[in-house]
Amino acid sequence: MSCLSFSFEIFPYYSIITKKKIIKICKKIFFLNPKFLTITFSKFNYIKTINTTLLLNKLGFIVIPHFPCYFKKKYILKILKLYINNKINNILVLKGDKFNKSKFKFSNNLIFYIKKKFNNFFRFSIPSYPEVHKNTIFKNNLKLIIEKAYFLPKYCFSQFLGNSDSYFNFINFFYLFFKKNKIIPGLMPLFNINKNLFIFNKCGVEYYKNFLLIMKFFKNFIFIREYHLYYILNKFIINGIYKIHFYLFNNLNFLNIIIKYLYYV
Repeated sequence: MSCLSFSFEIFPYYSIITKKKIIKICKKIFFLNPKFLTITFSKFNYIKTINTTLLLNKLGFIVIPHFPCYFKKKYILKILKLYINNKINNILVLKGDKFNKSKFKFSNNLIFYIKKKFNNFFRFSIPSYPEVHKNTIFKNNLKLIIEKAYFLPKYCFSQFLGNSDSYFNFINFFYLFFKKNKIIPGLMPLFNINKNLFIFNKCGVEYYKNFLLIMKFFKNFIFIREYHLYYILNKFIINGIYKIHFYLFNNLNFLNIIIKYLYYV
């Protein structure tokens, strides 16, 4: 475990019950000494993301809340001033999946605006899909990556969802513009055959069809889930990748599997 640096993504809480669940998860995470926690944005109400960010910040974690591009300037300034007042200076700027009518069509535009308004107070992280974001064609995606490198982001989260060969082939392009230790693959858990197929197809990513067949017919799915995590972590290490970002989906079972295997890798 000592060779790995890891972090986790947390979903915002939306009730007292889910808030208690997040606190329970964070108590386990705390002893793993994660590098930071990212907080995904609620597509229904960004206030939930803000409240969760403030809670995790109060619990002593370094937090990196997601910050989509489709807010109006007035709302952007209000949120960022709140983060400043709470000494939160890391944000993950992303395009978002909503149709964007705002001035900030891409994350690059918003980053430039924030840097100008707040005198470089904020440190930016950015996302990039190895298989390309579903709203961005491949040619434009490469162009945006080059532009993002100009801002010298703190981290670049490169989501790993399905096919590791696709990830490693694409990541070599990243290394032309980003330092290797700045790129962090986000590892998604296996849930079940139908849910993972839904996620893969929705994101438009590649995946191992043979592996999914094994998932479908192998009765001991817990073993498959654990083997998948162990296999991917070892593949990252073999390829010299020691920073891993786990998408938890606020799932305690998956967290327990991560804890178990971090001590063996």
